[in-house]
Parts: sequence; structure tokens; C-alpha cells
Amino acid sequence: MDKINKLSQAIRLGIKFSPQYFGGGYFNYDNKAEIIAACTLGRAILALGYTNDHKLLQRFPELESRQKHPVTGRKDQLHCIIVDLNDEYKWTSGKIADWLDRENRILKCLK
Repeated sequence: MDKINKLSQAIRLGIKFSPQYFGGGYFNYDNKAEIIAACTLGRAILALGYTNDHKLLQRFPELESRQKHPVTGRKDQLHCIIVDLNDEYKWTSGKIADWLDRENRILKCLK
């Protein structure tokens, strides 16, 4: 996991851990408390072996930076944009990771 230094890498690795989940929290548990699906950020959390989003925010502080939403154009925190792209616009995790790379999100914060 030390080789993962970009959020897009963590997301791509997380694709292998669970099917994508749209809506709700980061994880969807069945009655056995096993992870059966995760949204894009949840997949990154799983890939890194974390148990919550706080560690993800520590590793990738750019998640709290304000960025321009690629669909609406509004400025918001990056983690909110990723959740919105996942839940509202149904972007795949791969498409979100590609967008992060394309926009060079290691990151220039909007002022």
C-alpha cells in the first residue's frame, strides 16, 4: 500500500474489492456484516486497508480542498464532488479515477 501515492490509484485498486454501490454511506453490509458493495471512496478505503474515512482524509488531504465540479461547475470539497459523481451522476469508479488524473488532482486548490 506504500506504493499508492495518488487517490486515483487507491480508487482503481479498490475496484477489485467490491462491486460499486450508489447512494447511502460508504459501505453496505449484509446480515453477516460482510462488505457487499462500496461507493468510490469506500472502495479506496478498502484498498488501503482502512476502516474509516478519517484515515483516507489524513492520507489524501486534498479531499478537503475546494474544487470545481466537472458537471455542475460549482465549487465544493473534493470528497463531496466524488460522492456526488458516484451517487447522483452514476459515474463509475474508473471514470472518477480518470477524471482525477486528467485534472491533475494532486492538487491546485481553487481560490
